[in-house]
Amino acid sequence: MEKSKNMDNHISQTTIYIGLNDSETGVQKYDSKKYISILKRTCRHYKLAFAV
Repeated sequence: MEKSKNMDNHISQTTIYIGLNDSETGVQKYDSKKYISILKRTCRHYKLAFAV
């Protein structure tokens, strides 16, 4: 779950579901930790708060 505070002092919350299963095999291609790591780096780049 992600919470961020923008310049107007509004708090926005976004929920992102991981577990991106392949449509043919039904198996997740990468471990959940990999997806979380990518999300953290992306949020850090845009200076957004990120929490799991």
